[in-house]
Amino acid sequence: MKRFLNAACLLFYLLAIIDFFFIGVGYAVLSDAGKNQGLAGGAIVFMYGVYAAFFAWLVSIAVVYLVPHKTIVLLNKILGGLTLILVLFLVYLANR
Repeated sequence: MKRFLNAACLLFYLLAIIDFFFIGVGYAVLSDAGKNQGLAGGAIVFMYGVYAAFFAWLVSIAVVYLVPHKTIVLLNKILGGLTLILVLFLVYLANR
């Protein structure tokens, strides 16, 4: 149990949830999942993100169980870079 609750693993869970939420929402937008749905379109797109984030959380728990600590630290760096890219892209879209 101690392995699942150290700082690197908690950061890995958080980064996986954030990144895959935005990836799920982006997939929903690109596939026009909420198009012609009226007010339900926003909820449909949001739930794509929630489902992707939940799946990523489950997979991240399995990854923490299966891989060594050094690999988790490397994955944190990769997911941190992806988070930075996503945030910069959202800032760019907001200021366009």
